Amino acid sequence: MNDTSHSLTNQIKIFHLITNLGIGGTQNGLLVNLHKLSCFGFTNIVCSVTSDSTLAADFEANDIPVYTLDMNRKSDIFAISRLSKILKKEKPDILHTYLFHANLIGTLAGRFSGIPIIVNSERIVPNKGFHRRIISRGLNKVTHAIETNSQANKNYICRKHNIDQNKISVILPGFELNNLDNATRVTYRKILNISQSEFLIGCFGRLDQQKGFEYAIKALSQIDYKDRKIKLIIVGEGPERSLLMNMVHELNLTNEVMLLGQRTDIQELMCATDLVFVPSRYEGLPRVVLEGMMAEKPIVATNVGGVSEVVEDTVNGLLVPPDDVQLMVQAISRIVHDSGFARSIAKVGMDYARTNFSQERYIKELHGFYLRLIEQYSSQFV
Repeated sequence: MNDTSHSLTNQIKIFHLITNLGIGGTQNGLLVNLHKLSCFGFTNIVCSVTSDSTLAADFEANDIPVYTLDMNRKSDIFAISRLSKILKKEKPDILHTYLFHANLIGTLAGRFSGIPIIVNSERIVPNKGFHRRIISRGLNKVTHAIETNSQANKNYICRKHNIDQNKISVILPGFELNNLDNATRVTYRKILNISQSEFLIGCFGRLDQQKGFEYAIKALSQIDYKDRKIKLIIVGEGPERSLLMNMVHELNLTNEVMLLGQRTDIQELMCATDLVFVPSRYEGLPRVVLEGMMAEKPIVATNVGGVSEVVEDTVNGLLVPPDDVQLMVQAISRIVHDSGFARSIAKVGMDYARTNFSQERYIKELHGFYLRLIEQYSSQFV
């Protein structure tokens, strides 16, 4: 681009750099939303820092080019050089980075390559580990803008990173509506060998210490079943798999708990559940909470990060403190044994999520965000 008027009237090229293209909340959000941006005059390119490119073919099916830096070791400093070459070739107007490693490598390579506008996305704050927090603070000071998905994240960045609030934009997530019917529920419960009378709890996400899935297993072991069998599915993959499997065996729950691994049929599996449980130790605004609401499922979630911005306790879900297994047991038991209450909060949650978190609203906000940046930094386009 040579001038601002050109940038506002012709296709704006945005380079989206993400740590990996495995199945996850941020990745799925990009996948379902980026192809819609083309309607607003955007050209999108996606690049994965690591070689995990599970979703690459899905992006390419939507005519979104995909690169990978194949960085699988922290010591691979040449990944910055590889990214710089790609950026110089593509000449994007905006470099938008997602997740810690992409924020780090993208900010450095973007600066070296003279990218006009660099945007860091902060999805989970605080970052785990002292060094990551220090690095994130430094990166947020040198990027042109910060995009986040909750007010809690914005408040933390302003306070802990000493960043001007005007530099940070909160863009709440948006979702496509998936109106799966009862036939899908029946089919998937048969696939999972779960009877229609059994109560099924679903946990969804990366098997990582952050997600706290061990609390779901511990809670299940302590729930009073009364006359109804309760089972748990954990959908996702990650470094905590062995720990979780060992816990399942130690607590004699091999018939009650299934670790299903990484799946692409998340919506169908969620449709089969009776409760979506989010026991995270820390979060930004987890998409799974809103996906569960969209699917008209009762939500039990820990009161961390931006969760309380969307879950009003006893109104459209139940909030519990992180790490408190006893209160988790009480909340889950209430849903299991009070079907009227469960239906009520699920219906309120669905109405709330579908009203406030549509894909159309999200795309319009993101479109406006990019245009404001182009206008604000018009002097960069020379």
